[in-house]
Amino acid sequence: MHYRTLGETGLEISEIGFGCGNNAVLMVRASYAEQLQAVRRALDLGINYFDTAFAYGLGKSEENLGKILNELGAPVVVSTKIRLEPEGVADIKSATIRAVEAGLKRLRRDRVDLIQLHNRVTLERNPGKRFSLTAKDVVGPGGVVDGFKEMRDKGKVRASAAWVMQRLCTK
Repeated sequence: MHYRTLGETGLEISEIGFGCGNNAVLMVRASYAEQLQAVRRALDLGINYFDTAFAYGLGKSEENLGKILNELGAPVVVSTKIRLEPEGVADIKSATIRAVEAGLKRLRRDRVDLIQLHNRVTLERNPGKRFSLTAKDVVGPGGVVDGFKEMRDKGKVRASAAWVMQRLCTK
């Protein structure tokens, strides 16, 4: 397996990651035995990067992955994503913090290595089925990035995709 450093985070991740999304259904609907077997095989092959999200089975992927990684005690890099809903836009920073904390609880982890936003970013908020935020909601004062930074300062988030992209795009 080959590994790369993710931006300036210091995270050494395998070039092949283990995706826990809905489309594969493994970490959402398969049996525990099948999930455990797949994660063990990935670890045996040198895969150390696991990507999940609340949106994958409404938290089931995070719960199942967390249970298995906790049982195996494997030193891995875990990435998850939060999705904010319309009722959270009154206080986006607080909604972000609550979403990260809920993900940590489902993952049975004190800290996540990489956090990402799973909402679309559009010119105007779209309260439809696929709720979107504006760029100001994400990077403005009291926005998603401020929530991520607070979680980083508390030691609950190592890096966010926003910081990685900012560093990569300014080089």
